[in-house]
Amino acid sequence: MYNNDMSLNKKLFFLGLFVVLLIASFKYIPFHCNSRTCVEKNLQTRTVLLKNIPISVTLAQTNAEITKGLGGKSRLKENEGMLFVFSKPDVYKFWMKDMKFSIDIVWIENNKVVFIHKSVSPDTYPTTFSPTQPAGLVLELPGGFCDTHGVSVGDSFSYAPPVL
Repeated sequence: MYNNDMSLNKKLFFLGLFVVLLIASFKYIPFHCNSRTCVEKNLQTRTVLLKNIPISVTLAQTNAEITKGLGGKSRLKENEGMLFVFSKPDVYKFWMKDMKFSIDIVWIENNKVVFIHKSVSPDTYPTTFSPTQPAGLVLELPGGFCDTHGVSVGDSFSYAPPVL
């Protein structure tokens, strides 16, 4: 009986040690992310709402991502786009370098559309396109999207809540 008790004590000891290590490891696992802020910062794709229309966007936040943009991509799906996130509002200029399809370019500030260039063709390169006022976000959509969905200056923009 003594051997069985000792064996049981060892089992309980190792089980307890395993549980403690497992709980402690959650603090150090890099992919452990369950707060809304953490999820939002780590998502490369998001769903946004433009005039309450859901659009799946790829975020362009770094200089390299912003410079490349949609250049080299063959197309966008109907409710797909790229959202350029700048550190501060400004009059950001866009061009069609390495583009293979037409896009609508939508400038956004304070959750409102402030300017739109519609159906900008790849043939316009190296012409640049810019808004009439500063904006901190720019949304590129398939050419004709704004006309199809009636998007215009003053329409609302928001981030759809992330699914946690």
